[in-house]
Amino acid sequence: MIDPLERLGTELWARDDLRAGTKRTPDGYRSHALFAAGGVVLMLPTGRRRAAAESMVRWTDATTAPELFLRATGWSAARIGLLPGVVRRRVDVRSHRAAIEDPVTLHEYLAEACGVPEVDLSVAFGSERPNRKPIVRVHTPDGRTVGFAKVGWNEFTNELVTQEGRTLRQLQRFPTRRLVLPRVLHLGSWQGHAVSVTTPLVGSPTWTRPAAPNRETFRELARLGDVTEHTVSQSPRVAGYLARRSVLDADVAELVTRAVERADVLGGDRPFPHGRFHGDFTPWNVRSTGRGLIVWDWERTDDGVPVGYDVLHFHFQRALGRTGPGGSGDALVGVIRDHGTMLRELGVPDPSALGLLYGIELQYRFAGITTIGWLPGLLETLVASS
Repeated sequence: MIDPLERLGTELWARDDLRAGTKRTPDGYRSHALFAAGGVVLMLPTGRRRAAAESMVRWTDATTAPELFLRATGWSAARIGLLPGVVRRRVDVRSHRAAIEDPVTLHEYLAEACGVPEVDLSVAFGSERPNRKPIVRVHTPDGRTVGFAKVGWNEFTNELVTQEGRTLRQLQRFPTRRLVLPRVLHLGSWQGHAVSVTTPLVGSPTWTRPAAPNRETFRELARLGDVTEHTVSQSPRVAGYLARRSVLDADVAELVTRAVERADVLGGDRPFPHGRFHGDFTPWNVRSTGRGLIVWDWERTDDGVPVGYDVLHFHFQRALGRTGPGGSGDALVGVIRDHGTMLRELGVPDPSALGLLYGIELQYRFAGITTIGWLPGLLETLVASS
């Protein structure tokens, strides 16, 4: 596992901008508490009680009652000033230029992006995976959250950050009644890092887990763009699957061909609606509120995708939490069966055919990644069960 300080110096700041924390923070630097657990690194400002407390607050539909209790406890501890007493590791981060000709610091850059004179930052570094990136929460000195910034750190994540920012700007032109999308405050680049800053949508805590999104929510999501209809054999998305088989292992590529052929037989000449696909519509990327469903993380979104993928993805990812990797194929078959009625109401003529296409989508998303324990055997199970 990479040392937390090394991750900061690899994925965000230059190593020269970081110093192991001491009792006296140098001029031009800010002191932060550094926590690491399970591959996740969290960095909180130690001198700002409210900012440190606010960094604990972000509720999703996957938040459980025990998690809510732990976050609430952390919030309370930080708010009354107990954080410094439990910190075992600190890091000082350069926050201000020593001279006007020096490069702009991230603190200064995000202050200008959010339209405020000065900011504090709390940062979360996710577990190690290809699309991991630092998520920066931007606070005013009095602790108020004014934005969330995603920061790319290599070519792949820079592309994801930029794509998400551009897409969210485009989606603002679509009126929504059930969905609440973050508004882009800034999209740019700092020290070679792509940066997008969005409005701070955090939801509110509840002790009970909200119900799953309903049909009309998924319908509205699909209509954030042009809705077209294609049979399996005419679908541009399916044509793309077949054209890209060379990126897959030979046995998986052959299985993809079989899955497409089977989906074509099941679908026949009946058209499937195609529209907006969020790409990672999961309980931990949404929050139910009285004014609608807050939806985050649009970096994998795309248009012209068979409607219903988001339904399957939401319920399949939730099912994986119950079944574990070994039962992934059967879990997805069960999701297709249990939510077939909703899929048909969304215009899907054959849920089993759609399930096969969604299974293919997952093969391409994780092509070449060997750490996805539930992926092997998934598509084979779908083909065999259809």
